Order: sequence, then C-alpha cells, then structure tokens
Amino acid sequence: CPILYSENRKEIYIESALVLGLKVVPITLRNPLKLTSKGLGELLVKIIRDIKRGLIQVEKVFIGIGGTATIDMGIGMMSELGLKLFDSENKEITMLPENFLNIQEVRYEPINFPFNLISILDVTNPLLGQNNGIEIYGRQKGADEKMVFQLIKSFNHLIKSFEYKNLIRNTESLSGAGGGIPAAFQIFYKMSPCSSSSFLKRNLGFGDYVNKVDYLLTGEGAYDYQSSFGKGVSVLLDLFQSKVEKIFLVCGRINDEGIAKLPQNVYPIEISKYFSSQNEAINNYKNGLNKACQEIIGQLNF
Repeated sequence: CPILYSENRKEIYIESALVLGLKVVPITLRNPLKLTSKGLGELLVKIIRDIKRGLIQVEKVFIGIGGTATIDMGIGMMSELGLKLFDSENKEITMLPENFLNIQEVRYEPINFPFNLISILDVTNPLLGQNNGIEIYGRQKGADEKMVFQLIKSFNHLIKSFEYKNLIRNTESLSGAGGGIPAAFQIFYKMSPCSSSSFLKRNLGFGDYVNKVDYLLTGEGAYDYQSSFGKGVSVLLDLFQSKVEKIFLVCGRINDEGIAKLPQNVYPIEISKYFSSQNEAINNYKNGLNKACQEIIGQLNF
C-alpha cells in the first residue's frame, strides 16, 4: 500500500505520485483526458473505513501533491467522496476530463473525514491563468497543445457549474498542483493547502538542522525552471545554502539554465552523464546512484 503510517503519532503520509503518478503510468498510456484521480479517493475511503472498524487510529493525513499523471482537478477523487455529475439528459457522467464539457448538473453529498487532512504542495502554480499548472506541467503528463486547450476550457466550465451551486466563491486561489487535486479540497472541503516549505521546516523538522550540519545531499528527477516554483529541492537550497559548506544536488538531469543559477557552494551531479542514453540511465539508476555517491565521497573534506 503506497502510504506511511505512524502509529505513535497517529498520522498517515500519502505520496500522490505513488498512487497515480507518472512512475506508475507507462508512457504509452499517458493521456490526461482519459486518466482519473479516482484511486486517491478510493484510498481515502479505505482509510475512513479502517478507522471506523477500529483497525487504525488516525488524527492527521498528509498528502504530498505532485508528479501525477492526471489532470482532472481532483474530480475523479471526488467521485468517491460524494460528487456526482450529470449531462443534459440527466445521465450520470463518467468522471474523465474528456467528458467534463458535457456536465450540466452537479450533485454533492459530502463524505466527511474523521481526521485532519493536509495537502502538501511543492509548487505555487494556479489552476488557471498565468503560469497555470495545466500549461506548465501538462506536456510532461502527455498533453499536447490541443489537450491543454480542452482541459482549460473544461475546468472553466466545471468552475462555473460549481459556482452556480454555491460550492465555490474565490477561483483565483485554486491550486494547479498535481493536475488540480488540491483545488478539489479547496472547493469541497474549504481546505487550504500547506506549502512544502512550511512542511519541511516545521512538520519534518528540517529547520532544526540548519546550524547542525556541514553538508546537504538532496535532489530530484529533473532540475529545471520548474524547480524554482517552490519544489522541495529549491526550498532546501534556500534554507541551507548559507549554512553549510557544500550542497550535493543529485538529479537525473539538470539543464544548463538550472546549473547557471545554482549557488556557488552547490555541487551538481547529473546521473544521466554516466550513461549513453536517458533510457539506460533510468534502467540502471541504482548503478547511477552508486557512481554519484562515489563522486560525493571524493568531494568531502573530512
């Protein structure tokens, strides 16, 4: 099961990328118009049922939002949490983005959570408007220009339907992270997301180590212009860059623009440089990480 459960703290941690992310959807099946976040809703419902059955005790559920293959505004997830959508003939619509423009009626009977749910965002892109999450991250999820246009049009149609039902008032604050999943929590549960910066500093306690370490090792799949939108790695760079002797940034790939903007004490390691192709690097990532560790050892001043 793609969750981490702390029995002592009565907390559950979910990484959305492990439930419906790019890593679990083959490239040949990446079509955001035909993919749904329903699996995340099913997981939340299972947690609710297990709590009611007395199998677990949970006070907080944290969901890390990012790396999803879906762009459905969390509507698939909400199909498991009391939301139903209908067309002009009063027929229930299958909640896939390709069908959103056919929605004429919204019915919502909320399923309440017996715990505090906190969504953690590592980017600040809005759902719609300038630098929206659909345009910025859509292409890496398999959306071409035509799909991006259809998704934006569909989300605007959805929002108008929700406004008509008085489910939403402020659309400007809706998040575009993870294909819009946090927007569903904002609309249907009036739940404000938590930034990765706040989560890393407070909940995970990274702020307590700022003056206690000499070296930092961090990284992500790809380091590029998107990383500066508030992703976890950029938070750690900002937090530690003036406090440690050196930061080792290990990534699958790092573009030239990203390298040029790194602080002077950051030592970038691009794993793909050890291999002849990206596919070879992915298939042999363990070997690549081992090579990166050897390179780090050579840079340490003990």
